[in-house]
Order: sequence, then C-alpha cells, then structure tokens
Amino acid sequence: MSTETFHSRINMISHPEFGSTTTATEVAKVFADNIRGKTVLITGCSANNIGFATAQAVASADVGLLIISGRSSVKLDQVADTLLATTPDLNLRKLITDLSSQQSVKTAAKEVNAYLKSIDVLVNCAGVMAYPRYAYQSIH
Repeated sequence: MSTETFHSRINMISHPEFGSTTTATEVAKVFADNIRGKTVLITGCSANNIGFATAQAVASADVGLLIISGRSSVKLDQVADTLLATTPDLNLRKLITDLSSQQSVKTAAKEVNAYLKSIDVLVNCAGVMAYPRYAYQSIH
C-alpha cells in the first residue's frame, strides 16, 4: 500500500467533527471525491433505516455502482424505487442477502463475483436484535 493510499484511508476514519448528530449526507459530502465513480455495497437496506439513509447519501455522490443489500426483496424494491425517483441515472443493483445464513452469504458472494466491477467500499448497516438467543445457521 502506498503512503498516499494509507493517509487517504486514515483521513476517512479520523474525522473528529463527526458526531452523534452528523448525517449520512454530511459524511458523503466529505468523502465525495473518495467514492465518486466507485462501487459501493451497503448492507441492511430497508425503508427509513440507517442503510436507507446511507444509500440516499451515497447515491447523491455520483458513485459508479450502488449495490443495496437486505433480506427482503420487497423492502429492497421500496428503497430502489425511492432512490431511482430522486436519482434516475443511478446505476443500482439489489442483492438479497440474509447475513445470518452462511448459505445466503455464499449465494450473494457468487452473484457479486459475477459483476464486472469489484467492490470498492463496503458499508455494513445490517444488524440483528436477538431476543431470545439467536443461533446462526452454518454450512459445511
């Protein structure tokens, strides 16, 4: 890794001006030059959540390809419709992925590997609130 790349990455994670009230749009503006033309994958996208807010902000930054990922095709369709209504020229793909299922992740990885472009930026917004205890599925 070059010194320039290293310092660029450090700058991306060391912004003391960001805080609990910083919006996704404000962050995307700061990093616009870093994500313009890039392929960005955002997990955990559904209407009115942090993944959706992040997708809206990233879409406004003129990315090369935005991949939105989530468990529900219906919810991803809602997000895609909203994004395309405000950014009609957006290059957008939907990726159905349940991160609690290794088989689903494997299937999604095969799909992403078939894309012509590699992923430049990964934003993990997926999460689970597990009440009661939740067991992940494994594959062998």
